[in-house]
Order: sequence, then C-alpha cells, then structure tokens
Amino acid sequence: MPVLQCPIDGCNWKSQDLDEAFAAALTTALQIHDRTVHPPLAQPSTHKLKLDPPSIATGCDPDQWSAFTRQWKMYKTGMAITDNVLPTALFYCCDTNLRTDIMRDLQGDVASMLETDLLKAIKRLAVKEESTLVQRIKLNRMTQSPGSNIRTFLASLRGQASLCQYKATCKELGCNHIFDYSDEIIKDNLVRGIADPEIMSDLLGDSKTDRTLEETVSFIAQKEQGKVTRSAVGDSASAMSATCNTQKRPQAAGAKCWACGGPAHGQRNDRKARSRYCEAWTFTCSKCTVKGHYTKSCSKCTTCGVWGHRDASSRICTQGKGHRNPPNQGKSTKDQEQEQVGYIFEQLCTTSEQTNQVSRLEHHIFDGHWVARPSKPHPMLLVNMTPLPEDHSSFGHPIQDTSQLKTITMSMVADTGCQSSIIPLQSANSLGITEKDLIPVKLVMRGAIKEDLGVIGAVAVSVTTKDTTSSAMSTRLLCYVSDTMEKAFICREALISLGIIHTNFPNVSTVTSPNIAASMENSEDVTCSCPRRRPSPPPVPTSLPPGLKATEEHVESLKEWLLDYYGATTFNVCEHQPLPLMNCEPLQLHVDPNATPVAVHKPALVPIHWQDKVYADLERDVRIGVLEQVSQNTPTTWCSRMVVTSKADGTPRRTVDLQPQNRHSVRQTHHVPSPFHLADRVPQGMKKTVTDAWNGYHSVPIREEDRHFTTFITPWGRYRYKVAPQGFMASGDAYNQRFDAIISNFNDKVKCVDDTCMWANSIEAAFFQACEWLDLCARNGITLNPKKFQFAQDTVNFAGLTITPTNIRPSTKFLDAISNFPTPTDITGARAWFGLINQGAYAFAMARQMKPFRALLKPSTTFCWTNELDEVFHKSKEIIIQEMKEGVRLFDPARMTCLATDWSVDGIGFFLMQKYCQCSSKTPTCCNDGWKLCLVGSRFTHPAESRYAPIEGEALAVVYALHQTRYYVLGCKDLLVATDHKPLLQILNDRSLTDIDNRRLLNLKEKTLGYRFTILHVPGRKNLGPDAASRYPVGPPDRLNLPGEAPELDSLVNMTAHYHDTLTSLCLHTEDNDTANDASTVAAATCALNAVITVVTWNMVREATASDPTFVNLIRQLEAGFPEDYKELPTDLRPYHRFASSLCTVWMV
Repeated sequence: MPVLQCPIDGCNWKSQDLDEAFAAALTTALQIHDRTVHPPLAQPSTHKLKLDPPSIATGCDPDQWSAFTRQWKMYKTGMAITDNVLPTALFYCCDTNLRTDIMRDLQGDVASMLETDLLKAIKRLAVKEESTLVQRIKLNRMTQSPGSNIRTFLASLRGQASLCQYKATCKELGCNHIFDYSDEIIKDNLVRGIADPEIMSDLLGDSKTDRTLEETVSFIAQKEQGKVTRSAVGDSASAMSATCNTQKRPQAAGAKCWACGGPAHGQRNDRKARSRYCEAWTFTCSKCTVKGHYTKSCSKCTTCGVWGHRDASSRICTQGKGHRNPPNQGKSTKDQEQEQVGYIFEQLCTTSEQTNQVSRLEHHIFDGHWVARPSKPHPMLLVNMTPLPEDHSSFGHPIQDTSQLKTITMSMVADTGCQSSIIPLQSANSLGITEKDLIPVKLVMRGAIKEDLGVIGAVAVSVTTKDTTSSAMSTRLLCYVSDTMEKAFICREALISLGIIHTNFPNVSTVTSPNIAASMENSEDVTCSCPRRRPSPPPVPTSLPPGLKATEEHVESLKEWLLDYYGATTFNVCEHQPLPLMNCEPLQLHVDPNATPVAVHKPALVPIHWQDKVYADLERDVRIGVLEQVSQNTPTTWCSRMVVTSKADGTPRRTVDLQPQNRHSVRQTHHVPSPFHLADRVPQGMKKTVTDAWNGYHSVPIREEDRHFTTFITPWGRYRYKVAPQGFMASGDAYNQRFDAIISNFNDKVKCVDDTCMWANSIEAAFFQACEWLDLCARNGITLNPKKFQFAQDTVNFAGLTITPTNIRPSTKFLDAISNFPTPTDITGARAWFGLINQGAYAFAMARQMKPFRALLKPSTTFCWTNELDEVFHKSKEIIIQEMKEGVRLFDPARMTCLATDWSVDGIGFFLMQKYCQCSSKTPTCCNDGWKLCLVGSRFTHPAESRYAPIEGEALAVVYALHQTRYYVLGCKDLLVATDHKPLLQILNDRSLTDIDNRRLLNLKEKTLGYRFTILHVPGRKNLGPDAASRYPVGPPDRLNLPGEAPELDSLVNMTAHYHDTLTSLCLHTEDNDTANDASTVAAATCALNAVITVVTWNMVREATASDPTFVNLIRQLEAGFPEDYKELPTDLRPYHRFASSLCTVWMV
C-alpha cells in the first residue's frame, strides 16, 4: 500500500497506508488545490530600462564625482547589471583619456576587479583634489545666473557647501556633538548672490530679518513668481488698476480736463495721468458708448455728424483718411463690462490660437547659441544720496530748513541713455527737501516715447557708491525731481564720474577708459592704502568749499582741499596702480633705417630664487598695459637684454639697456624757451600757482608698428614696451610736445618741461583757475606731484628760478651756494674761493679789487685774514651772484653748454656754463673768459654718500647736477659734462649696462640715459669752481634716492660693495666666464650676504679691535704720534698714514 509524504521542506507529515486508487485520487485533488488556492509567488521582473551610462573625465571636482557615483548606482540598478560584467561597464563610463590612465596605473585585469577597488582607482586619477579653503572661496563667489530661479541656485549652493565641511565639534567636556552650520552659510551666500537687485532690495528692506533658509527661499520664490506673472499679464494689470482706481489727488492748476471737465491731471493731461486720477476714466458715455469721458464732454463730428470725435482728423471718422471702427461701437454696456472684468482671466487661460494668428517669438539671447531667456532686469545702483545746502545757496535758492536734511540710501536705475538724473518727489522729501525748496528749472524732460516726465524742480546732491574693493566713489549731481516718476534714474555723466563706464562710452575701447592704462580687475596688485585711481575727475567746483574763504589765512586750507578733492585722479601718484594714458597721438620712433639693428639673442640668467618674482613683475606690467609679449612668427630686429639687479631689500629690479637704439634714433626736437624768458612773462603782483608733472613717460603710448624697437629678451621670451620707456632718447621730447598740445588753449600760464606756473589777480580766481587746470590734466592722463604743488603764492619757485612779486632771480638753493660760502680760515679755503672766482668771473679775479687775495696766495705769504680781505670776499660774492643772474637771463638753448661737477667726502658741487668764445676747442678751459657762468650749486653729502667709492661719488655728482639743472640741459643738443675723475668716462660713455657689475653705478648710469651729452676729463687743477663748491658746500644733505637703496640701509652700503667686489673677482677667475650671467649671480649672492648682517654693538667693535693686532698697533701709534715719513711706520700701518690727521681713539676703539 502506498504512503504519501508532504513535499514541503521541513514538514514530516506522512499518510497511513492507502489503497492505490484512493492514493492516486488524493494526489490529484491536492495538486488541483495547490494550483488554484496556493499559486506560486510571482518572480521578480528582469526587464531592463534603456538608460544612458553616466560619464566621468579627468580633472573633475569632488562635487562632480559625488554626482557621478549617485548616477552610477541608479544606472547599474536600472540596467540590471550583473556582477561579472559590472567592472567592465564601470570602466567604459570613463572617457578615453581616463581609461588610458587607468590601464597605465592598474597593471592587472580591470574586468576582474571589485567595484569598490575600481571606483577608488578612478577617483584617484579623475578627481582634482582641492583644499576646503578653495571650496569655500568658490562658494563665496557663486551668484545666481540670470534667468534661473532661486531654487536652482539653492541646489548649486547646497552641492558646493557639501564640500566645504561647515561643521564644528562641541568643546564641552564629554559632549563631542558635531554641529552642521551649512544652512546659515548657504543663506548668507544665497542672499548675496541674488541676480535681481529689486528682489534683493525687497528682502533687505523687509521688517522680518530672522527668516530661516527655507523661509528666505520661499520669500524670493514668491517675488520671482510675481514678476513672471506680471510679465505674462503685460499691461492688463494697468488696465485693471485703472478700472478700480477712483482715488483723487490734488489737481494741478491751469487747463481743464476734456474728459471730466475738472482741472487737468498732470502737466499734459495724458492717458497715464487720467487713468490714475480722472473720475470719468471708467464712465461710459451714453452718446458714443465709449468709456473714458462724461456724456457732457462728448463731441460731435463736424464732418460725419457722429458722436465720439470732433472732426475728420480722427481715426474713427467714417469720412476720414485713417478710418477704423471704434473699439466698443455696437457693444452693449454689459458686454463691455464682462470683457473688461474677464480680461486677465482670458490672458492667462487662453491656449488655442486662431487659424491665421502669427506665432510670436519669445525673447532670445545668444550664448554660443540662441537661448530663450527673459531680459535681464534694470541695472540698479545702490547709492547714498546727501543734499548739498551750500550748492543750493550758490544757485540762488537756499533751503529754508536745513535741520531736516539727511542722507538716504536708495536704488537708482543705471541708465546710460539717460541725459540727466531724475528722482521721484518722494525721494526728495526723504532727503528733507520740500517742494518749496526745489530749484526752479527751465528743462523739460521727456521719456523714450516723448511723454512728459513731470519735472517740477531740481535738487543738488552728492551721490556716493562703493566699488568692488569697498572704496567709496562719489560725485555731485543736479538731480531733477518728478511728481509722476516712481523710479530714480542716474545719468551717463554721473556713471562716468563714478568710474562705472569709461569716458569714451559708447565707443569701443580696449581699456577701461581712454586715460587708464589697463583694467582694474586684478586688484591683487594694489597692496597700498592709496585711493583707487578713478577714470575721470569729480565735477569742477562752482563755489568755494564750505567753511573756507578766499583770504590769506585760508590759502593753506584751500590747497589741502584741492589735494584731497583731486587725490584719486590728478594727484594720485600711486605706483601700484595702472598709470593713466595721455590723451594724445601715439609716439612714432624715428630710428635710422640704414643702421644695423643690434639684437641680443641670449638672455641674461636670472637667479633661481628671483625667477618667480621677475616673471610675476613682467606679467603684471603686461596686465596694466606697460608691456606686451612678442607674438609668434615675429622676426627679431632690434632686441636688448633685460638686466636684473637687486634692491636693498633683496628683491629683484628689472632694467633694459636701450643705448644702441639711442645712438641711431633721431630726436623729435620740441623747443622749450629758456626758464628766464618764460618766468619773465608772469605779470607782477599776481597770485601764482605752480604744479609739477609726475612720471609722465609711461603715459605716452607708442605706435604699434614701432614697438619692435623696444623689444628685450628674457628667459621667458621676448617682451616689448607699449608706452614710452625710461631711458629712451625720444621719450622726453614726445612727452613735452604732447603735454604742450593738451594745454595750448589754457590761458594765463607758462610751462617749462614738467613745471607749470599760472597766475590770477585774486585768491578766489586762483582757486577756480587751479580747479580747471587740475580737471584738464585729469581728463587727459596727466598726473601731478602733490608734494610740489604751490597754490596762490606771491613768491614761487619755478623751473629753477624764484619769481617774486617784483623780480626774478635764480632759485635760493643756487644763490645760497655762493652767499653762504664760509669765510676761509686757512690757506686752503682761500685758494678754493679764489679758484671759484677765477672760473666764474675771471675778469673780476684779475681786477684791482682782488689784489689782496692774489697777494695772500703767494707761496711766501703767511695766512692772515684781514678786514680788507673780508670786504673783498663779500664783494666777490656779490659779483658771482650778479654773474649768475645775468647768465640765467641770457641763457641761450642753442649755445654749447657745459656742466662741470665734482665730489668730495664733504659735498657735491657743480658749475653750469655757456660758451661765448670762438675757440675751436670744446672744453671749458679753452680760454680764461670764454665761458659765461649760469648756475652754481652745492650741497653736503649724506653720511652714506660720504663713504662712496670715488668713482661712485663722481657719478653721483653728475646725476645730481643733471637733475638740478634739468630745465636747462634736458634736450640740449650740444651738452658737455666735465669731470676730474678719468675712470668715470668709461662708465658714462656708451658702455652697456650688462657690462657694469657695480649695482650703484648701474643705477646711476640708468638715470643719465635720458640726457644726451659728451663726457670729458678736466684735470683737477683746472676744475677749481666745482672743486671749491664740493669742499665747502652749503645745501642740505638731500640724498639722491637710488632704485633699490633704502635710507635705513646706509650703514651697510660699503660692506655690500666689498662683498660684491670680492664675489665679482672670484667669478672673473673661473674658467667658464660669462660676464652677462655672472652679473646677476653676483648680485644675488651679495643680497644673500646682506641678509645675514646683524646689529653691531659697541662692545662687539671693542672686542674685535682688541683681538686685531693691526688695530692694537694703530692705537699705540696714535698715542705716540705719526712720523712725517710714512716709511718709518710698520708695513701694516703705512696705509693709515694719509689719514693720520683724521684718526682718533674713543673708548679703546
């Protein structure tokens, strides 16, 4: 008998022995029951979705990687990818380059890798790791894209914030709870980055300031939705507003309204004004069935006899030329009301188009391709507006109650097509200005469609805004006030004054403005506290500053006010900001076409530690428009070498040697009258103002086809100047010629090189004259030196002369060199003075009055200073001073001029002379009285200068003399420089800068490159005048600041020179000698040695002296006295014999 068993796993049920027939029947019944009552469970579907695989490429950021991993998880699930093919599918999500990198990185079989391992390998190669700080900076720079909604912007912020780790751990003991403050940061950046300024203003001005992130987003989203709805509805909102508005406002006096019969609404009684204020606007006339006027005001046509219009000129007249059916003719009042009430609903809900209706295109912009995007909102400018009661008074309409005046913050539409600024009457009231205080005006302003803007007066205000660096920019405006406008508009002139648009707008320009050398977008270069340079000056004042009067007591205050008012433009001498470009014709360089171009093809090596700085300086000058990199496929014609030297602080300084170009260039001579003849034009008894131009060469652009003459080579390629470089022969003439052309129409002024003298008959006239001059300079890219600004003075210094109310004389610093010459106390001093007289006034030196002096100088005469000698001494001073005055008065720019110089440890002296003799020799010693004295100058040396090596001191004397006499020698065609130091001739001739190893000599020679002169040697016994001036100087030790030498490092100069010379000698004895490259190496090593120099104390010096045998012997010799013959001294002390009279001991040192 069969036994049945339960087929379910885990069930042990069995039947008893059954009959076979019964067992078969029972089995069949159980199968039927199982299929019908307990059907099998449905198997999961294996249907695959058709999805595009995600992609990943090299260089993605962490946010893109996070998005890729999420997309990958969705993709492998949707595509039902099995484990055996999963690595292959993941591998082919990478782009070609990334797949290649993975194959190179992973040597094994990629298809057999685990998913997690492969993801790690892809992330390692694809993701560009960035610090949290970089991610936070990116978050702070995010802004809402125009046309995108706020929630899209929020999603972008959330994604970026997830990478910024805005989390903090509680520091309480035992807490360690992690706080996530991302929402607060996201909210701040969301508000800051709102694209629509109107929505931002609404949000910032709302009384609720403690919204959460979601509440803030909801608020902005509602505002955006409202704008979209308003745009879709169009003008229908105005129509509904007109239907419902029955509010009355005070009517303007004058004409009647034709529709209601009452006073006219506004100045023109136009449709816009009537829609707001006319009571008949919603009334339907019973005669013509047209809405908008009372029945009593309806007119009957004189031509067709129909009500609703006056004559055939109306467009609805059936007998007129422009006939068309009236809009509501034939319609019942009920139909009209239903049509008006349901207008907005129809606009929003109608989706079907008429059969013949034209499909209208939405607004598109071109962003690589045409994109449907709404127009950007009006550009809004947030400003602080302040009323100016003093300006109101100057216009003859003072404000009655100034106690109510206040500054307000408001948004103005920046409209470059607006010719005058205009504000609503409500804004004027907010300033504290009533309608009675408004300045009456003649101007009638009209809008784009010629509608009257309702100007009722004007108000003088100051408008201030901030640029991207939070620097305040301000200007003064005469804002017109409207009683119909609802928004404030700021005009084009104000936008130019604030630096928002350039002065050439709308002309296309490659720079921010025609007189700014480069855009200011790279604010990282501006590291100083100077005011940011503005592209245009503030408005020219029309009255004296408040609280100041045109009196002698307020002259200094008026000067300070001018310096401050034009501090960001005309007087902005900041070297960290782009210099202005002169508004002029570009400079054309005239180089001899037959000259053989001098081209250097091997750059000088730049020390490793300087390379980054030198390259950064080059790129900075490219950005600000001073340099440009030579483009590819440009052949080399003229090419100089860039020479890099060290500054005192260890940083590099770049120079370019343009001497070969100067030798073959042709001067563009620009005649400048002598300073005396210019000063003689100034009327007597006037108030005089003097200005001095500053660093003007870089303001003159070079013609593009001539820039190749200024090319120089560096390790990073070739560069060339876009503006006139320092040291080029034509730069000075070009600058002066263009400067003179710009100011040619300015009256009551004379100009000599950089100096300009103006005159006026009163302090008040001088103030307004100075304002016009400073405005003219600022608008034409001319910068003035604020330290040399002289305002409304009776006596001024101009071009090396002193102009007094009654006469003209050489500058005091030149006269003092003679008048303050010390009385001789020994035979040496007497000889020095007689030598000066002999060279400056030979005829007087040989005259009878000087006989006592000549007798004193005889070898057998003992020095004795008598009253007679003292009288002759002072008389000779008067003669020399008179010779100088006469020489300055008769100075002829066409004559041969000689500048004789000399240096001593005590001072610097020079003589400026002109040749009047017919001698063929071109030396100042050709004859006794052939050269006429023009100027004498001297000054004491600075302590550091007194320790210069002789060749450095003599070079300093030449540079100082050239600078002091620049009004006479700059541009001189036939200039001689005489020195008694013969080695200097090898330095100041045509020697290349790259051949000069001494940093100080290199800097001094560079300062002479702007002058064209012939240097010659005059023996010391014949160079008596400058020698006496240098040994008995009278001027203050006004040290000449050289590039790279800081005043506080004076005591280290000699030690640095010693290090430099030692290192140079070592380089010269190496087998592989490259002078051009060694110069930079030596300079860098010298700088490194300077860095280790520390403070030297007196005890350190005393200890060093005691440990040095030579110094110990020297102290003993000083105590015993030096012998007459140096040969009697020990060998190690002989070099000190010539200094015996100057040596002493102090505390065993």
